[in-house]
Amino acid sequence: MKRLALKIAIVYFGLMVIFNAPAFAKEGSSAADFLCEIGIEYYERGAYREALHELKKALLVEPQHEQALTYIRIVKEKLGLPEKEEIEQAQVSAEVFAREEAVAQALEEAEEKEAAEPVVEEEPVAEPSLQEGRLLPSEVEGRPIAPPVIASPEGAKQSPLEIASVALLPRNDEEEKETVSFSPLEKFDNFVEDVNEKIAPAKISGEYVLSLGGREGDVIWKDANADYNEANWRRIDNNFGINTYDTRVYDRLRLNLDTENEEGFNLHTNITIDPWTFIGKSDKVTVTSAAGGTAEIQLKYWSNTRSTINESVYSDRLDDVFSLPEVKVVDGKASASSGSGIVWVTGADTFNIPEMEIHRELWPVREFWLDYNSGDKFQFRFFPIAYQDQALTSDDPLGISNHMIYWEESPWLD
Repeated sequence: MKRLALKIAIVYFGLMVIFNAPAFAKEGSSAADFLCEIGIEYYERGAYREALHELKKALLVEPQHEQALTYIRIVKEKLGLPEKEEIEQAQVSAEVFAREEAVAQALEEAEEKEAAEPVVEEEPVAEPSLQEGRLLPSEVEGRPIAPPVIASPEGAKQSPLEIASVALLPRNDEEEKETVSFSPLEKFDNFVEDVNEKIAPAKISGEYVLSLGGREGDVIWKDANADYNEANWRRIDNNFGINTYDTRVYDRLRLNLDTENEEGFNLHTNITIDPWTFIGKSDKVTVTSAAGGTAEIQLKYWSNTRSTINESVYSDRLDDVFSLPEVKVVDGKASASSGSGIVWVTGADTFNIPEMEIHRELWPVREFWLDYNSGDKFQFRFFPIAYQDQALTSDDPLGISNHMIYWEESPWLD
């Protein structure tokens, strides 16, 4: 009896769809107009991708909506997408009609098959009870119900839900790929991967650092100095007082270029753009103290603090020492300053430092060397530009390398 009632309901619903088709079409048209109005509103605001999304939804409801098709062409011109018809009405209508025919035919065959079989009354099954939030083992017996399988016109087996989803939601994977957007960092990573494929066996690698800070009433975009974390004995007279620390606020782009040949020559280059890339020096000048002492100084500048560095300076007669203060560089010049020396006999002495011009330098290449590998025989490296970790440090008798700390074990002795 239940199956008979279900068949009657299906037939009744089908007749309603056939005789009320104009009403459904009118309702779909109003929905398409509503979605089209939303897309036009996004277009007028300049949100072209959102507008394209809403206009596509309008075409899903009414594929021949002229206003939606017109605005889609306009929006694609704004976005620079290739001009092509969004949905070809004839093709979509044919596909939808073919799938509807397949569904109707499958339902008719199912009804004929059920009519030929005797109807067996099924006993009502009691609903499972709950015991502490779980089903009892005796109440979960039975086979899982699988969705009916229908043969499509192409011969492939699909469920009615899959057919309906394909008919109602046509997709265009090519346009979806065109509208995918990436962040600037992801675009940069993809660019590096493409370059590595073209220049193999060479390889580009690196890193980027972005940072921003703030203080009371000030925004910091560049302020870093590792010396602030240490007890700096050179600060005989400084402009920071106590409790200094390294804020480590800076931006950096580091690129490495390496070749990866197993034998023969290889190249390594490190190019870094950060505050320590922009440095400078002043001319060497001789300053005189109030007590008549003289000393030769040269101010050195780096961009991480936008100031000169503090260094210890000994007088020409080596009878006094003073520290250079950190002086802000404005318009390429370090303002006049002074350094207080220590004269052990007469007391403190002052060296007056005049205003000095800083000559800027650019130093982006941090490492550059050539390797030669002959396999198991020997390896050779020539490094005109490198950090100190590349230099050989030992206590060789000829003194042609960096000198080791005297208490370290000598590699020359067994």
